[in-house]
Amino acid sequence: MRSLCWLVLLVACAAPASPEAPSESSTSGAEPNATPTSDEDANDTSPNDTSANDTSANDTRPNDTSANDTSEAPTDWLDGCEPEALTPPTLPDPDRRRPAKIALLLPSTAPLDVPEVRARLAEALIARLRRLGHRNVLPWSETLAAEALRDSRRVSEETAQCAGEPALVTVLRARHPNLETASLARFHQCDANTDGGEPVCGHRLLLSFDRVAPPAPPLPLDAILEGTDADAWLAAIPRLRRMSIGMSGIVGLGLDTRFRVVDLADEDPWLRVDDVLRERRAAILACDPHTARHDVALEVRPDGSVAEVRFFGASAESHACLNEALRDARFPCSLDGQPRTPRVAICTRALPPGP
Repeated sequence: MRSLCWLVLLVACAAPASPEAPSESSTSGAEPNATPTSDEDANDTSPNDTSANDTSANDTRPNDTSANDTSEAPTDWLDGCEPEALTPPTLPDPDRRRPAKIALLLPSTAPLDVPEVRARLAEALIARLRRLGHRNVLPWSETLAAEALRDSRRVSEETAQCAGEPALVTVLRARHPNLETASLARFHQCDANTDGGEPVCGHRLLLSFDRVAPPAPPLPLDAILEGTDADAWLAAIPRLRRMSIGMSGIVGLGLDTRFRVVDLADEDPWLRVDDVLRERRAAILACDPHTARHDVALEVRPDGSVAEVRFFGASAESHACLNEALRDARFPCSLDGQPRTPRVAICTRALPPGP
């Protein structure tokens, strides 16, 4: 009898956590191996538990039926939606007849959202790289010219305008076939405390290198960032040093908790499928805010506009809305002037229930 009382109390406490029964569409994507919730545990009808046959265990307040409904909208990703390692597009072999050049890539978000500040930081970085032996760094004006072409949705002055922006590296490679890049970013790192206490955390600047062909790119440069404004970034540039191989941990990479694009089968890596579809994130989630997976193929015209959207698998009510959202996607032009048919899986995840 004591165990029965505890069971009644557990059900009564769990009932307010689900103020209303979920709709039918929100449960259609339930994951087969989902972990049972506390409501399901409370109504477990295993052979060794005879209290489940007593209807008093499900007694609730009048007009409250939520405790008798054990279904919940799934809030975890469905099978096949595991995040994939992000890899840069596969570049063609560089033109080794020309000397390698390093292009500097900088963010345009605060505090580098002011052109004059970006220019000052770029010149300081170029000077630091040259001091460290990187003599082949392109002038900052080359990156600015490539950004202007990208923003105009062109790969070069001679090419036609595309429906969407090309990748910045695509534009730079058209101008400098033997290209390397140096990309600056801020990150948050936590180092283990040698005294056994709490980890020591803080912001750092990271300048990472990428090149197409061997030898492998040099190790990144990093420096402690003692502030968040432009002056702090500028002050950190002279302190940039070659990073040691071991890093205890990087925190705060901004993984999306509700939207993923996986199973990329892209015929043209420069279509930027993941980035372009992420720009349609709000429209896609508005069509289907539930936990779901949609396998789609996009017929992309040579100019980057979408001619057709095809869905695979079971039909869903949200497909009509998703079709409109995806038809509005704008891709870069294909490099060879031919249409492309990227096929991807778009995964969405419902918001977890509130407290």
